[in-house]
Amino acid sequence: MTENTQVFYYSRKKIGQYLLFNVGLMALALLFTWSVYPDYEFIYFFALITCSLSVISCSLVYLNHLPVAEISKNGIKIDNNQIIAWKQIKSIKKEKYSHIGKKYFLKIESNVPQDYKMSCMQRLAKHSKFGAFSIPLYAMDDNDAKRIEKIIKDYTAGKSTTKTESKPKKTKTALKTPKKAKASTVKKNKITKKGTSKKGA
Repeated sequence: MTENTQVFYYSRKKIGQYLLFNVGLMALALLFTWSVYPDYEFIYFFALITCSLSVISCSLVYLNHLPVAEISKNGIKIDNNQIIAWKQIKSIKKEKYSHIGKKYFLKIESNVPQDYKMSCMQRLAKHSKFGAFSIPLYAMDDNDAKRIEKIIKDYTAGKSTTKTESKPKKTKTALKTPKKAKASTVKKNKITKKGTSKKGA
């Protein structure tokens, strides 16, 4: 880590609240499956395993105080994974994580090389709305979330998606064609009017 590297961490307060929520959810899931489906061990163990994985992952982040990202002039490193160079980033999108409350995350689209080694979590998240590279602003302190968003935007200034660039071109061509059609119809109308006046005379 260089002197100019800035490290951002998950908020222990928010992770702690999420941990308590998952513990309560696991207790309800186990109570529900035990009382409603006592003879179906598969459902009971499925609820136990899925909820336990969420509780364990939250506990590790809370106890180890893991960093969300490390930012330097060379690039960004998310969750202690391999660094992504700024030139490899195509676009940054701020998207909503949940419909309840103001929970946002930064979705990073990049052209990483083929030898880039993704973690197991990145491979799983690749097919979700988060993508392989994302910054969970909702899991950070509010001040840190604002700072990291500004720093990333400064490093990736001018980055935009192909969709936003192609839209204006389509509207211009669509507007030009009806104008030409109108001009040609007006000329035809003038010619027909002159022809009819001469024949009548």
